Amino acid sequence: MLRYGTYGRRAASEGTSALMTPRTYEITVAGKAVPAVVDAFEDFDVVVGTECTTLRAELPDQAALHGAIARVQALGLELLEVRPVERPSL
Repeated sequence: MLRYGTYGRRAASEGTSALMTPRTYEITVAGKAVPAVVDAFEDFDVVVGTECTTLRAELPDQAALHGAIARVQALGLELLEVRPVERPSL
């Protein structure tokens, strides 16, 4: 059973973990990442290009995604795009 708490937000209840499945995301930031940025995202696959850097990881839930975005902001990086990566068809 799903319950909604104050202001219409879903409250935690049994069975909600089945709704949260890990998902792979790509986060693209402007510029060529310096080694300190690459180190800050050691849990991500990092592709450093000449004009942008792409960070890719499977994240367990939305909270982890927001945490990754917070890391981007804390490092003063310009966020260009956040997108889920589609799973390949079998």
